[in-house]
Amino acid sequence: MKILHVTFMFPSKAKPLNGVAVEELVNAIQKRFNDAEQYVLHLSNSFEENTSGKRYQEDAFNYYLIHPPVGIKYLQFLSSSKIKKFILDKEFDLIHFHNFFPGVPLLFNFIKETGLPFIITLRGSCLKAIRFTYNKRMLNYTFTHAKTVALLSDYYYKEISKELLHKSINISKEQVKFIPNFKDDHWALECSPRIPHTPFKLLLIANIEQRKNILNILKAVDKLHNTLPLSIDIYGDVYDQKLFQEIKLFINKSTCPINYYHSISNNSMKDVIDAHDALILLSHLETFGIAYIEAILRERPIIYSEQAGISHFIKDDQFGVPVKKTDSVEEIIDAIQYCFKNYGIFEFEHKNKFVASEVMKSWEEIYTNALMK
Repeated sequence: MKILHVTFMFPSKAKPLNGVAVEELVNAIQKRFNDAEQYVLHLSNSFEENTSGKRYQEDAFNYYLIHPPVGIKYLQFLSSSKIKKFILDKEFDLIHFHNFFPGVPLLFNFIKETGLPFIITLRGSCLKAIRFTYNKRMLNYTFTHAKTVALLSDYYYKEISKELLHKSINISKEQVKFIPNFKDDHWALECSPRIPHTPFKLLLIANIEQRKNILNILKAVDKLHNTLPLSIDIYGDVYDQKLFQEIKLFINKSTCPINYYHSISNNSMKDVIDAHDALILLSHLETFGIAYIEAILRERPIIYSEQAGISHFIKDDQFGVPVKKTDSVEEIIDAIQYCFKNYGIFEFEHKNKFVASEVMKSWEEIYTNALMK
């Protein structure tokens, strides 16, 4: 079985969208199918995220090719004809698009010509991409011929369906599968005891950018610190320098212990999570932060956005506290207080629904069905 995974990345971020989730899936597939030959193709547009409504250049890409068993190979500025030749030469059985983004109709048109089966994963970042994709014929082909359209929650299914309806395109319910992000099974093993610290230690794992809602979280923590001893540690790369300066100024003025660290490796992540009492992640637009899964598997409650994809798979109070209005400092304060006062009620008996061995059962069915049709 030969699979080509296709992702997208912005040059300034130097990381593919949903890169961690894609990496987890590729590794899990390799374990499940020993004979699988997989390639990951990162498409990197010469533009930043387009919010102005301008059309994207359709052939202005760098192509980063990764073959996991061998390592990273960089193939830069490949023409569309070379990409097509590569796909034909490798004789792929299936293509999995891990996002939908404007500027790559050349690939979809090529797939249409060859009849290669494909599946597509849609996330929150796809909303804007669909809105600014003007090739309606390509859009229609994509969503009528995809073997499976994988989504992380019903909320994003509704939002993306609305966007497509503006272009008179429907996603068939038979195509849609809801599948959560996941981590390797070892993440669920040997969790340290869950005993709250004094001060109560919050953890925020998020890149420094506006949509991560970091300042509102810090305002809530700073205000609550007067009545509830708290500390918060932030881990993440800086994508927005202006926001980062605002955060540093806020930290300097706050009486609450707030610490910023750069992003950390996967090898250290478990220890960092175990050293804290709860994870807080309240992005304005969060499809399904992988940090939620990491915290749950380490049996640490989460304070999460009610609109995040994870709410599709859990019940209130099962693993943490949902926040409906993520821009409300008062609602964030209420959620932190509830988490602290009811720390013992959170149950993690069903956390294994987010480990690779369980989630891969759904992906195995999707891949098998796509290859059979």
